[in-house]
Amino acid sequence: MTAAPPIRATLGDRLNALGRVGRALHGAYYALPVVHRPPRVLLVLGHMRSGSTLLAHLLAAHDEIAGYGEAHLVHRSALDRLRLRMHVFVRQPQARVTQRYVMDKVVNEAFEVRPAVLRSPRVRAVLLLREPAAAMASLHRTLPEWTEGAVLAHYLTRMDALTAYAAATAGTGRSFALTHGDLVGRTDAVLAALTDFLGLGTPLRDAYVPTATTGRWGWGDTTDAIWAGRVVRQPAGASRPGQPWASAESTRRAEAAYAACLAALRRDARSTPGGVGRREPAGPNVEGPAASL
Repeated sequence: MTAAPPIRATLGDRLNALGRVGRALHGAYYALPVVHRPPRVLLVLGHMRSGSTLLAHLLAAHDEIAGYGEAHLVHRSALDRLRLRMHVFVRQPQARVTQRYVMDKVVNEAFEVRPAVLRSPRVRAVLLLREPAAAMASLHRTLPEWTEGAVLAHYLTRMDALTAYAAATAGTGRSFALTHGDLVGRTDAVLAALTDFLGLGTPLRDAYVPTATTGRWGWGDTTDAIWAGRVVRQPAGASRPGQPWASAESTRRAEAAYAACLAALRRDARSTPGGVGRREPAGPNVEGPAASL
């Protein structure tokens, strides 16, 4: 006959359950708009291997922004904004209700973001994209089981989505666009412009502390660069692959989609001085193969 488990184990299980209940109640309390003035929602919207993990870490390091990256939630209505607040406050009990924003990151089509959500005055969107050659090669290295067709389909779908996000916020001043090259090549200018866009009381800094989700599969970038705690910058030209990874036809389609999306973002969203995707002269602040992604 199997012996009964020790009393200590049973009590430990009960204490763990009580802890989970307590964290859930904490999250619900701080998320309810009837109790507190709800924070705004900050959505980082991009595609896989666009630099969104790095950007989310830089944003979450600010005292006025609560969040940790991908919450794996849809954004279809005001109810989903409440769900995000509860989700963040449950996972981050140290988060304070005085924080101005709760943040989520969406980089694939599995989690819908409806245009009506982006039109809310309580929502701010940061739109991020990366040139197709580097983005698709990086995605292939990260997910080698993906076919060229799958990589291309993801990239094209997200270019269409980013274009729609920008159109949904056109004329509102509530979306901000940048490229991966902007983030790693003009870091100080980007952070200053984002500080102004979000109305933060203190500047965003090129520094962050890794979190419990940093480097984990399913939560964004898993490369060594994300552990640096800052933007990793590489010598000029180092990011250019020696051999094209995708076929000429796939490259042509991806470049056309990128150009169309970039034009839409330049038209409909705010950006750094000089515009989104502005090319910099050769220098020390140009992305490379090991740059933060």
